[in-house]
Amino acid sequence: MELNIQHQPGKRYFAVIEGGEGGEAEAAYSEGADGTRSFNHTFVPDQLRGQGIAEQLVRHALDDTIRSGHGFIAVCPYVKGFVQKHPEYKEAHHGA
Repeated sequence: MELNIQHQPGKRYFAVIEGGEGGEAEAAYSEGADGTRSFNHTFVPDQLRGQGIAEQLVRHALDDTIRSGHGFIAVCPYVKGFVQKHPEYKEAHHGA
């Protein structure tokens, strides 16, 4: 499934924008003075769960973060687990 994922830099999150009543999935972050993004929250509404949306959303958010020259810290348990399963992201990860 191709998702419409948009970065909302003013609100500091990446969101899956879907029409209808599906709600909005999001990966939120805070940004340090050095530009490092701390991903602290991932949310997928109940009606959208079980479709791989969180994985695609987090992958997109981390890819965009790395592409734009930022490092990241995985605070959110889902993002931490994602990084553990995908070692290609560990180099840009600044957290424990």
